[in-house]
Amino acid sequence: MKLKSIRRWVGKDLATAEYFRNKDGSLMSLVERLALASDDPSFGWRLARAEVLSGKRLPYTLKNVNLLRAEEYLLKRAGNSIPAHLEDYVVVDMLMHPAKRWEREVLNALLISKDITIADIAQTMGLPVTAIEIYSDICFSVRDRFKEPAYLAKLVYPENQTDNLPRELSLLRAGYRHGAAEVLLQAGLVNTRTDRESPDDLCGEIEREVMTQALSDVRAGRMDSSAAKHAFKQLAIRAENDERNGRQIPDHEMGLMAVGVGFGIIDTVKRIQGPEIQKRLNIPEGAATKNQIADLVNGTSTTSHK
Repeated sequence: MKLKSIRRWVGKDLATAEYFRNKDGSLMSLVERLALASDDPSFGWRLARAEVLSGKRLPYTLKNVNLLRAEEYLLKRAGNSIPAHLEDYVVVDMLMHPAKRWEREVLNALLISKDITIADIAQTMGLPVTAIEIYSDICFSVRDRFKEPAYLAKLVYPENQTDNLPRELSLLRAGYRHGAAEVLLQAGLVNTRTDRESPDDLCGEIEREVMTQALSDVRAGRMDSSAAKHAFKQLAIRAENDERNGRQIPDHEMGLMAVGVGFGIIDTVKRIQGPEIQKRLNIPEGAATKNQIADLVNGTSTTSHK
């Protein structure tokens, strides 16, 4: 479902739709309607259900066959038989049922993967192509909005995200970042990776992923995230190994980041500015004490070493 269509409908045809009614019974403003509908990937299905439950009908001016037939199906599903032209909506309705949460989460993750077609998704899930096309249009609308990175990112990276991601969000990120193959692997639909990378290559990829996430967390101020803690630990190990091997770590590599990886701030200042401090204090190389360095850092040292 394209954003252009949603904006047109919300502005005119759906101004009094039940979907846009507040808890107190009042109708939302135009801005509220646009904000709600444009961010809801299940807008079409929820709109149809809300109208049917309220006893209303959707206007035919919407001219969206999937949406109008969804309403028709919801009106007739209590009967003993479903017309042939609505059979795919039985599948869609089944996928929206709470008991089908796993299938729905996997399907959503595959739909947000840009490297797999609707036909291949249908084959993987063992469902009719036409049913997946309908679901993709009114139940999880992302395929028509691949050129809207802000919309997709909001689905994949919602607010208040934590390290321990729920399965639904983990699968969505797998599809969004790595494609359908990663979704299938995480969902258990395939047992092994298709690529033939060596263990060293796999370890390198893991390290890159963790360190990339750590950098994002640190830049966002999330210094206590699991990725950031791992990165700090690795930096400390690297610093220790370099010290043991006699390599002086350049300032631009370590700098004050050392404060977060096991070195105190005075130790860090001594490490970086040691020669300059010794020169200013007029003392032999390596003889400066922590107290002398602390005094200099605080601006209280005015005497030289005797």
